[in-house]
Amino acid sequence: MFPIAAIILAAGRSTRIGSAKQLIRLGDQPLLGHVIRTVRQAGLDDIVLVLGSAADEIVKDIAPEGVRVRINAAYAEGMATSVRAGVEELGSECKAALIFLADQPMILSSTVTNLIAKYQELRPTAVIPTYRGQRGNPVLLDRSLFSKAIALQGDEGFRGILQGLPNVLCVEVDDPGVLIDIDTAEDLERCEALYRARIV
Repeated sequence: MFPIAAIILAAGRSTRIGSAKQLIRLGDQPLLGHVIRTVRQAGLDDIVLVLGSAADEIVKDIAPEGVRVRINAAYAEGMATSVRAGVEELGSECKAALIFLADQPMILSSTVTNLIAKYQELRPTAVIPTYRGQRGNPVLLDRSLFSKAIALQGDEGFRGILQGLPNVLCVEVDDPGVLIDIDTAEDLERCEALYRARIV
């Protein structure tokens, strides 16, 4: 495997849904467990899990063997701090990183392997999956962008570093999971409907 890492951002407080959404059950395991499983099924062995709020509870419930846990004490300052923490954890041999969100459990592993293949073939600055023209996650960042990711501040999303950059590749995928994140009870219902449809 080309040296590509996965960074899973799971430090948020889940204020809109009212509990640690990383641990909300979806079928056979928590949301975060689905994300970790997808990453592994895609063949990514270097996995950094960034935790903050409810970190002890998450580690106890999920016990992510083979995953490097990075605690982001500054998680309340915004997502940028988690992106920075994750990138800082990567070794010098890492050539690119896929950034996953803990509340997007329905991304297919085949989508991840597709993004990796496009990166290996074309070597763009970044790779972004799209579904019906809408940009989703995970986003793959080439190592050349790591310094920009570390410089992010507050709630500034890592997508901000991609604006205006040349050689950003958008890959259309047949996977609505790249757009589904869970912030509300209604989001969870939509996610559960897709989950049931896939296991039938």
